[in-house]
Amino acid sequence: MDINMTEIPEKLRHKLAKHLIALKEERQLGFNQLALKSGVNVSILNKIFKGTNKRINPYQLKKLAYALRVDYKELYKIVGYLDEDDSPPKNINPLEITVIELPVYGAASAGGGAINIGNAIRKEKFILLQDESMPKGAFAVEVSGDSMSPTLLNGDIAVVDPGCHELDLNNEICLVTYEGQEYIKRFSSNEKFINLMSDNPDRATYKDIIILKTEDTDFRCHGIVIESKRKHKKR
Repeated sequence: MDINMTEIPEKLRHKLAKHLIALKEERQLGFNQLALKSGVNVSILNKIFKGTNKRINPYQLKKLAYALRVDYKELYKIVGYLDEDDSPPKNINPLEITVIELPVYGAASAGGGAINIGNAIRKEKFILLQDESMPKGAFAVEVSGDSMSPTLLNGDIAVVDPGCHELDLNNEICLVTYEGQEYIKRFSSNEKFINLMSDNPDRATYKDIIILKTEDTDFRCHGIVIESKRKHKKR
């Protein structure tokens, strides 16, 4: 199916990028946090923020609007997908999608305890829009617990890119194994310590896990969480 979306003028692309960056900062969200909350592919989001994505799928704008808590029409009007009188978009078909399945390997803790992941327990479907792709070897885990709230909620499905484990992981949300148990935590490290942190502001309940770097440390990073699929019911 040919999506045949109208090319967005460069001036409007940069206007959208500036607006999205301002909203992101106003909501106090990091780039990766916005990618996770919206479910928009990191590479596509990066192009949108740089103003280089000439054709933006309106479904992606809706997802960004939801994550940034604004009316999607506000973003549609910036790029010309809607007129000021809310006339419907022209020559836009947001339905060119590819559905893929990723294996789900149990649950990883984002709470006080940890639940082991094992063999794939099922498969989960994910939608890829035009120009989106999934990293080679990507897999999913269930989020168990509330320590990564509001970025990741209990019951969410987190997509892990195993190809990122050799990159600089500081301030990334990672799936790690520590002492035989799996955790989803925000990662930081220095020469002596590895620090696994929670996003939950209740720091008294969700304390950091501090690991001393030694030769016998039972620690492994499986990759970076690049996307999430919200499973909880709206309240």
